Amino acid sequence: MVLLKNDVNVLPWDASSPIHIAVIGSEALEPNVHGGGSGQVISYYVSSPLDAIREKLGITSGVVNSTSTNCDPSGKRCVTYAYSAKDAVEIAPKADVAIVFGMTTSSEGGDRGDLNLNDGAGDLISAVAKVQHQTIAVAVTPGALLTPWSDDVPAAIVSFMPGQEYGHAVADVLFGDVNPSGKLPLTFPSVENEMNFSDSQWPGVSDISTYSEDLLVGYRYYAAKNISPKFCFGHGLSYTKFKYDSLEITSD
Repeated sequence: MVLLKNDVNVLPWDASSPIHIAVIGSEALEPNVHGGGSGQVISYYVSSPLDAIREKLGITSGVVNSTSTNCDPSGKRCVTYAYSAKDAVEIAPKADVAIVFGMTTSSEGGDRGDLNLNDGAGDLISAVAKVQHQTIAVAVTPGALLTPWSDDVPAAIVSFMPGQEYGHAVADVLFGDVNPSGKLPLTFPSVENEMNFSDSQWPGVSDISTYSEDLLVGYRYYAAKNISPKFCFGHGLSYTKFKYDSLEITSD
């Protein structure tokens, strides 16, 4: 997992302290964790982020439906779930923090139509962020992703294609049991078609694609054209702080 942003150290959360979390989006309950075609693996179970977050907070009972709030036995650690935009903007301000889950996917034999999250998840993230300043976005994606919503939230995580233990894995990162250390293996652009692909390159003309970009792919294109992407190849934060001082350079 790649920690894209973590302004003012909004993450990690402390599972032992009183906290009310608004968990938002259908992907929190029924996540997509794989691609299609040869990338599709039907596992015997999938760990959902909602269940894993509840588990971290010691919440073992309660009906899970939109706008329902369940708490641990002490009543100090609570989770409210919502999947519709209308419910989300109502519950988010009442919580201490909100986390919105979104996704996009691809399949063998079919390209994505664009680089945005599916089902208006990007708009949902921005809408929640307007009413809850402590909003975290978590995205599942098979590749490059447009993240205009990242400007609206203090923290964002990209899980790529996380597999069946997605819920437990992301909960471990959210609560600091695991230090996120992933780095982007590709470049996240600022706008659609930032690399100026022609129709002959993609999607092709008369079922023929011409790879005229040669070696100017990914970060090579950005470096050659002096373009700053939204998030560069190799980007990735962690919870660890580093400080260097008294550095010296010698000719040896």
